[in-house]
Amino acid sequence: MKNEINKSIGTLIFRVALGFTFVMHGFQKAFLIGPAAEGAAFAKMGIPAPELSAYFTIGAELIGGALLILGLGTRFAAAAIAIAMAGAFIFVHINDPFITDQKTGAGFEYVFVLGMAAIMFILTGGGRYSLDSFFSRNKA
Repeated sequence: MKNEINKSIGTLIFRVALGFTFVMHGFQKAFLIGPAAEGAAFAKMGIPAPELSAYFTIGAELIGGALLILGLGTRFAAAAIAIAMAGAFIFVHINDPFITDQKTGAGFEYVFVLGMAAIMFILTGGGRYSLDSFFSRNKA
């Protein structure tokens, strides 16, 4: 029983931390940089449909991150985040080394870990202490 509680608390802490990380990145893109400037930056990086990609990324990070924090629509939110991280890897970091190069700042370990964390939540869901779990227990 204690092991199950520890797993549930660990899942909650990790889900909230990951969600918060994405909310902050999405907030930065949406309100500090702005969608238009983010789209222009995406265009310079050669990302296809840069404006649409910027809005998708902002939504995945800001809304998806908030949903992760709540544990609501966890698998859907995590899938959107995983797609955004796959795009970041494919279109920006594919030729970078795994470990961040101190001179260039290039490296893909960050998007890799965030993408793998999102995939974990696609597979596991939000856990016992999530709104997904609360609503599924209270159906009837």
